[in-house]
Amino acid sequence: MKVIYLSENMEAGEIDYYLLKNQNKYGTMFALNEKIELVTTEHVTDYHVSTGENDKKLLCFTSPQIKGALTFITNKLATEKGLVFKPVNDKIYLKINEEQFRNLPKNQKLHLSVNIYGVFTQNSSNLSFLQMELTTYKSYALVNFDRGYESDNATW
Repeated sequence: MKVIYLSENMEAGEIDYYLLKNQNKYGTMFALNEKIELVTTEHVTDYHVSTGENDKKLLCFTSPQIKGALTFITNKLATEKGLVFKPVNDKIYLKINEEQFRNLPKNQKLHLSVNIYGVFTQNSSNLSFLQMELTTYKSYALVNFDRGYESDNATW
């Protein structure tokens, strides 16, 4: 597994994949030869969890770091492998498990670890999509009540 701590200069090295034996009728599924783990170094504060179609649990968030990394990876796959991707949206939706859905804290600062494990190419549109999920997260208090600065304007 390739672990990448996100920064302004991202390098992913070689990204190769192989055709999976078990396919579905909607498209072609590929697995990455070496999975990619993206780890944010900036906090994510704009996020929420929801339940999607077929009771799928999702984390919806905005992160310029993750967006930049996904754009880099999709551009690399488009250039080197000839795949076609939609541009990466500001809002990113990740598959999460039931435990993460129940335990993800609200109103916190998060560091996220996102696992990219494959590529799916849809038959009907010939568009490709990265297959990814939330691996883990670390939460921090959104507000620091123990600041103690002289310029502090708190009234308590």
